[in-house]
Amino acid sequence: MYLLLLARLWWVRDRDGSWNWPAFSRRLWSATANIRRSFFAAEFSWENLFRELAQALSAAGFCILVLGTPIEALLSTATSADSPTAQGTGWLSTIQTTGFTIVIAGVVSWILSRRRKSAETRSFEIGAQQLAVRSDLPLVIDLFDAAVTRMPLPNEIHRVLDTLAAWRPRAMDWEVDYEASLKRFLIKRLPGVKVDRQRQIDPALGKRGGIIDVVVDDVLAIELKKELRSSGESDRALAQVWKYAEVWKRGPLFVLLCETRSGFADSPIIRRMGELRGKGCPIFVIAAGRRIS
Repeated sequence: MYLLLLARLWWVRDRDGSWNWPAFSRRLWSATANIRRSFFAAEFSWENLFRELAQALSAAGFCILVLGTPIEALLSTATSADSPTAQGTGWLSTIQTTGFTIVIAGVVSWILSRRRKSAETRSFEIGAQQLAVRSDLPLVIDLFDAAVTRMPLPNEIHRVLDTLAAWRPRAMDWEVDYEASLKRFLIKRLPGVKVDRQRQIDPALGKRGGIIDVVVDDVLAIELKKELRSSGESDRALAQVWKYAEVWKRGPLFVLLCETRSGFADSPIIRRMGELRGKGCPIFVIAAGRRIS
C-alpha cells in the first residue's frame, strides 16, 4: 500500500516519472502563487480560493504522511527505546499528525469548492465529446483567426473553441505556469467544471502511460506547449503527443500551442502530428493563448 501511495506523488516527479526536486519546488511555488492570486484577484471567488487550497494542502499533507512513514519505521527498528534517536520518532509522529491534519483541511477545502455545473459547463463537456468523432474537421484550428467562429459547427463545439479563444494569459517562462493559468480560467469561465493538472493516465494495450498537462471533465485532454524553437524540443514534444494519443481513449486530445507565430501550421512537427489522424486518433492542434511576432 505504501508503494502504491508513493507512486501517486506526482508533485515530486517530472514528466517521465523520475524523481525530481526542481519539479517539486516549481509546482509547490506555483501552487502557493495560485493561492495568493486567488485571494487578491479583482474578481474574488471563494470557490476558486478553496479549490487552490484543496490541491496545495492535500498534496503537501499527503507528502508528509507518505514520506514520514518509512523514516519513522527505520528509526524505530534501528534504535533502542531510550536513545536520543528514538526520541526523534516522537517528533516524526507529530509531523505525521500535522500531515494528516493538513490533508483533512484539504478535503474540507475541496468540499467547500464544489459547485453545481452551469449550462455552459455542460455544453462544453458535450462539445468535447462530439469533437472526438469529428475527423472531418481540420487538424489545425487557429483561434486567432476570426473565420473559426464562422465554421458550420454545432453550438456545443463552438462553446469549446470560444472558451479557449477567450484565454489570454500574460507572457510566462514556464509551461507549468501556463497550465495553472488555463486551469484558473476554465474554472472561472465554466462553474462546476472539473479540471485536473498533471493527470496520470494508465497504460493501454501494452503501451506506456504518461502524465497529461490538463484534463477537463475526464473527457478533453490538453497538452500545452510553448513555442518550439529547436529540433530537440520538437522531437520531444512529438514523442509525447504520439504516446498520449495511443493511450488516451476518453475523448479528443488537444495539443494547445500557447505561443505561436504566423505560419506555424506549416512546420514539420505539425505535419508529423497529422499522421496520427490517419491512425484514427482524435487529435487537434489548437493555437490559443498568445500570438507572438
